[in-house]
Amino acid sequence: MFEGVWFGCDDGEEHPQLSDAEYAEIMNEPLPAEFAHLKPLGVDPDVFVVQAAQAGPTLQSLALLAAAPVEGLSETGRSLALAELEKVTNLVEALKSRLIAAIAGPAPCTRAQTLDDFAAQEVAVATRCSVYAADRKIALARALNGRFAATREVMAGGGISEAQAKVMTEAFSHLPEELREELEANLLKFSHRQDLTKFRASIRRWLAKKDPTWPRRAEQARRQVTVEHHALDDGTGELMIRGPLEHTHLINLALAAIAQQTKPELGGTVADRKFAALRDWADAALTGPGAPSCHGMPIRVQMITHPETILGHDETPVEIPGVGMIPASGMRWALADGADLQALLVTKRTGYLQAVDPTIYQIPPQLADLLISRYITSAAPHSNVAAAGCDLDHNMPHPRGPTDEHNVTPFDRRWHRAKTHGKWTTTKNPDTGIITWHSPTGLTIDIDPYNYRTGP
Repeated sequence: MFEGVWFGCDDGEEHPQLSDAEYAEIMNEPLPAEFAHLKPLGVDPDVFVVQAAQAGPTLQSLALLAAAPVEGLSETGRSLALAELEKVTNLVEALKSRLIAAIAGPAPCTRAQTLDDFAAQEVAVATRCSVYAADRKIALARALNGRFAATREVMAGGGISEAQAKVMTEAFSHLPEELREELEANLLKFSHRQDLTKFRASIRRWLAKKDPTWPRRAEQARRQVTVEHHALDDGTGELMIRGPLEHTHLINLALAAIAQQTKPELGGTVADRKFAALRDWADAALTGPGAPSCHGMPIRVQMITHPETILGHDETPVEIPGVGMIPASGMRWALADGADLQALLVTKRTGYLQAVDPTIYQIPPQLADLLISRYITSAAPHSNVAAAGCDLDHNMPHPRGPTDEHNVTPFDRRWHRAKTHGKWTTTKNPDTGIITWHSPTGLTIDIDPYNYRTGP
């Protein structure tokens, strides 16, 4: 019942998954003394887990774990199986790193080599991730198969996870070789006993004790500020800022002072009034004199809804394209408050179309607005770059190709360069707007426009 599936093992040979006879033989073996806490063997599936534990993390042990019927394992057997499977996962990640490093080759040394390096696109399509995530995969693979080969060997033995290896390679990459090897060896001694939080703490302690550049790097980190926005799944968003403590404290003091000043007028909580101050500042910045624009259009919040929802006849959730959903009441409140919104009305019978002159090269604002609203994000493999920040590419170069919705598509800069200089090609279905990407090695992937009825 197990014949026909083959697993590779690190001894260089191939091993078939278990046959009925091999299954019976294993089931009749006595458990070793160190596993006596498991159920007594009669016909006991726990023996598969024991065999896998004794074999260590190999792809043959994965075959043993896959053969064990989960429902028949004891509670201890299930926990042991999970622990062994985690080690095998680390082995698989080590093997993947070798493949990715082989695809990517050595890191480019010159700007020209960097511009001609399109390995990230291959890795992105093969592993179903963005090209920027592929960059990170390649960086880790090059490190593990270069300076951090000892870490890769420990990973292949199940002793360190990919997440731990990534944290360590990033933290130690700047160190001179002798110091890096010392700290790597110190961390690898205990990595198998630590979760990621404790592992990070160990890295911080070792760097503070041993790295002479730590004070200078701390000063540099204070200059690398972060401002990020995240949409949550309950109609709210999250804005995170990070920077020098004295500056974040100043911002908080200003918001607190405004909250105190507006308490008689606005009421509510301190947090409510701080948020109102930030919202009012953003509204004034985008609607006042000299306000910035994008592709010739004002920058404003877009909301996708139906006329019936605006009129209050139904409560269908309203979508902010590429960001998330809000309740219908939020949209109606914003409109009543006079907010500078762009309501895009979508019905089952009509689309949102603007006629343009197809003979010009410059993208008219109305066409840009249409394409941004149609695709939401870059129409490239696994890209989450907002369409508003993308290049608007003529799929067939101008003037052979017209400047219209059938020949212009938003691509982020990395994928635009891959198409222009990296031998990637695209075709666009004029009826559906679906973009098909073709890699130089023969991979293909379809990118659909955003579907406002069913989502991405």
